[in-house]
Amino acid sequence: MLWIIALYLVSLVYSFIRYVTFAPKNAENIPTFVVNKGVAMAAALCFVAAFVQ
Repeated sequence: MLWIIALYLVSLVYSFIRYVTFAPKNAENIPTFVVNKGVAMAAALCFVAAFVQ
């Protein structure tokens, strides 16, 4: 379970850096973009990790 939380946190950090640093337009929607990208990326990584195990 700890690795799932770690994947989610890494995904959130990545999406925060991506949207805040490289795409600062639409500033009022940045929290939505960050959470959406973090959840989507974490879900995809968990899906891949399920096949690796």
